[in-house]
Amino acid sequence: MMPIATGTPLDILRTYRAAMVTTVSDNDQMVLSQDALDADTLPETDWARQYFWVTEEALRCIAKAMVLGEKTTFRRILDLPCGHGRVLRGLRAAFPAAEITACDIDRDGVDFCARTFGARPVYGDADPDRIDLGDARFDLIYCGSLLTHLDQDLFRRFLRMMSRHLARDGLLVFTTHGRWCITFHRTVLPFTDPVAWQAIEAGYRDCGFGYRDYAATPGYGVSLTSIGWVQQAIDADPSLTTIGIAEKGLGNYQDVFVCQKWPIDDIYGPMHPKTRPAIYRGRTEVDGPPAVERGPRRSGGFAPELHAGPDAPAPAAMPPAAPDRPLRGWLRRLLGGA
Repeated sequence: MMPIATGTPLDILRTYRAAMVTTVSDNDQMVLSQDALDADTLPETDWARQYFWVTEEALRCIAKAMVLGEKTTFRRILDLPCGHGRVLRGLRAAFPAAEITACDIDRDGVDFCARTFGARPVYGDADPDRIDLGDARFDLIYCGSLLTHLDQDLFRRFLRMMSRHLARDGLLVFTTHGRWCITFHRTVLPFTDPVAWQAIEAGYRDCGFGYRDYAATPGYGVSLTSIGWVQQAIDADPSLTTIGIAEKGLGNYQDVFVCQKWPIDDIYGPMHPKTRPAIYRGRTEVDGPPAVERGPRRSGGFAPELHAGPDAPAPAAMPPAAPDRPLRGWLRRLLGGA
């Protein structure tokens, strides 16, 4: 009997810390914005806890995505946008052998990630079609807090660009501002000024997508998206299959979407039993189906032949399966047939 593997991707949440580099850049926008928000009221230990908590929350999303996509590791990873490595440092610790590409419009952040975490540097651009990733294909693309700041056109274009660079069977994990962010804006921290927010929320109520630029940064602002609108954007690419949606999935704040690079109309899909990694195999796949013990028939239940009476004709036999149709045979086994 083959043993079923017991390790899971969730183990990275318990092991990554020992290998994680904790050096933080003085130019890290996440540090500077935190300082601006908290002024001098937040002790350094609490600030560090908040900063690295986001690292862990992103890894938690990725670990869950790995389970949904039945993954065990990644060879090539793209972190877009990487910033100064708040998430990338966790990716490097969790997947030490992976080739990680750091991409951001902030060139200082890209250089820091290359220098500190050994990432491959790629400078970003406001136009996704001008980002030079070559012919690279990634097993994982993590896109945290980017689409949350783009209008409808750029949202769709970045989604298409990431799909183009996703390897077959690869995972795309990205975040959005969902319906919870309406409450967040009103009760926790405003995203923007009241006039802009009124327009954002009106767009959200009207079509599922609201957006306004920040006053100081044309082309970059705040978006608010419904799950339905995002799914429609995904539906436009038949090479992507949505395998997970989690409202407030990132840090009890942003919504998380998980897509797999596998055509939605491919009947086999990436999780066919023949290609499933060992840790995801159940007993039936490892040992075969259990022996069936048949007892005497009794009345009751839902089988119609048990209620038909002694003079009723025997039910018609199922037609034999065509041996030259392996797909039908696989479907019968999946559904419990002979």
